[in-house]
Amino acid sequence: MPDWSNLYRMNGETDYLLRVVVPDIELMTASTGLIAKIQLSDVSSSYALALTSSRAGCDLLPPESISRRDRYSSENHKPGVCGGMSETIFTKVDHTLGTLMDAIDLGTIGLPEIQRPFVWKNAKVRNLFDSMYQGFPVGYLLFWENAAAEESRRIGIDGKQKVPQQLIVDGQQRLTSLYAVIKGRLVLRENYDAERIEIAFNPLVGKFEVADAAIKRDKSFIPSISAVWAKGANLFEIVDAYMEGLASTREITPDEKKYIQGAFIKLQNLSGFPFTVLSLRSNIDEEQVAEVFVRINSEGKMLNQADFILTLMSVFWDEGRAELEAFCRNSRTPTMGQVSPFNYIFKPDPDQLLRVPSTWRSEGQG
Repeated sequence: MPDWSNLYRMNGETDYLLRVVVPDIELMTASTGLIAKIQLSDVSSSYALALTSSRAGCDLLPPESISRRDRYSSENHKPGVCGGMSETIFTKVDHTLGTLMDAIDLGTIGLPEIQRPFVWKNAKVRNLFDSMYQGFPVGYLLFWENAAAEESRRIGIDGKQKVPQQLIVDGQQRLTSLYAVIKGRLVLRENYDAERIEIAFNPLVGKFEVADAAIKRDKSFIPSISAVWAKGANLFEIVDAYMEGLASTREITPDEKKYIQGAFIKLQNLSGFPFTVLSLRSNIDEEQVAEVFVRINSEGKMLNQADFILTLMSVFWDEGRAELEAFCRNSRTPTMGQVSPFNYIFKPDPDQLLRVPSTWRSEGQG
């Protein structure tokens, strides 16, 4: 029998609410059968499981404060209002831009070697830095803790010291943009041509621009902000060189000199810009990660599954990923006197080749 029960007169669609408190699931099942035998018409059943004894400080709420969406069917065994928040499959971790860049350099964050086509336009990279400079939020990052870190290999061949402990599920384009600019790394475009992303900065007005020929000639701009974070860079020397160039075109007032110095300090301090990382736990399986993956929208577009799969390949089968991307790269360049994947009709991308095994397997099974 139940420990205690109450009958409440309700307003709205529900006339009466019978609240029954029992110590365990077995007695709850028995109480459910007992209630079902009561001769009443138009009865609907919904139950909320409340872990009253195992959760400290959890008081049963009066039924009038329990909304319809907080009542769950006993068939699903989901916690009700007093059950507390359901356990999340992720943890929230705070980083700065600098710690993220250092972790990528070290290899603990699995940003694959920058050998894959980079899809963001330079103007989008510019906007990212402008948003950070203005103090605007630039979105969270989603990582997955690598449960096989001890058995995994280092990503790429560029001297990373450790195997990745975090795999990037969402945010790879943002991190690639930031890493390429701050570290001065080349990226590959869709035609597999190498390119250095150069973002210029005007400290007088706090304006970022993609560095084209005209911007590079304009003495009011520093042609590439990468110089601010370069190894061994001296900010005072950079500021002095900028003001010397600007002074060759016009006079600089004392107030402008102070403003310029402050703007350069603010720019360099972007290394302390805060990022929120949601880190999926290592004990969840690939199906759960995939479920999270397909539900996330980035910039209003569904995430590219190839990015995620290629990241996993970088950890678990780096040679396969390198060969896949080399095939795509070589398919765009004609060769003489040797077999190559080049042809004039079809120039595949990695995501297209990833579909081939699944298509072949599906047709073979059919």
